[in-house]
Amino acid sequence: MIYTEPQYKENRFFLSPILGCSLGCIYCYIYENGFSSKYYKNPMNSIETYNWLKKHKQFIPGKKGSIISIGSWGDPFPESAYLYTLDYIKEMVKFGNPIQISTKYAMSDTLLTELLKIPSQKNQIVLSTSITTFKLWKQIEPCADSPIARLQSLSKLYGSKIRTNLFIKPFIFGITSEEVKEFNLNLRIYNIDTCVVGVFYWNKHIINKMRKIGLIFPEFEDIIKNQSVTNQLVCLPNSSYQTYYGTALKSFVEQIKSAGPKIFKNITCVSSNSLHVKHACRLWEDDPLKLCVKCGNCF
Repeated sequence: MIYTEPQYKENRFFLSPILGCSLGCIYCYIYENGFSSKYYKNPMNSIETYNWLKKHKQFIPGKKGSIISIGSWGDPFPESAYLYTLDYIKEMVKFGNPIQISTKYAMSDTLLTELLKIPSQKNQIVLSTSITTFKLWKQIEPCADSPIARLQSLSKLYGSKIRTNLFIKPFIFGITSEEVKEFNLNLRIYNIDTCVVGVFYWNKHIINKMRKIGLIFPEFEDIIKNQSVTNQLVCLPNSSYQTYYGTALKSFVEQIKSAGPKIFKNITCVSSNSLHVKHACRLWEDDPLKLCVKCGNCF
């Protein structure tokens, strides 16, 4: 199903100025949910989206209000369409709400300059780049910019009014788990002081695509059969995927901490911590797998 209107879940609103994505990441969920590898502009424009949110009975405006997540069904910053996304951001900042954006593009200096011109409050916008692997990215993210190029562009915003973050996402056992040294080295080089390690959501279709190119290793086969749990993507209503929260993931997080960054359970935690407000989504209240890293902001 194609979503043009924002989707609501747990005090977050998910919206996408760009629908579809040409990056072709093999693990991505959007392609089996009706979205194409040919991206296009959401027919619901920025002003319409602003008015839609303004009228929504569950939308809470302001710094302590609902979290706005941009880019759930398509990377927001393709070179030929990023100005359309900037229009959305210009409208959304008017609410004063926390805004989260994630991209796999190496953002141009022109894009970064225009982003900084938007009259947002300090730390209102959290901008993340997402990396799964430094070694195998060409196989699993064939059309994305290199991880180093992504980090180089993100690092240019370090110390600005825009909060930067690294998504180590998705964490794929046998791939991400084997690159602790690479992640720790580049975290230091590119001044990354905030990270979120995100789990891998998969189903048979995604796993079969990875098997075809030899990226499901024997240890991961055991996880698929015996250690996975069923979960739902918060941005996709009624979705059902398998994921993994086991010891390998927790061990990876502990090793990444040794490089010095603050590790958070969820990107919403980064917004909460950066703005010094209580967590809008109250994730600490439901943490059966003990993934909360006790950052201290919610208590």
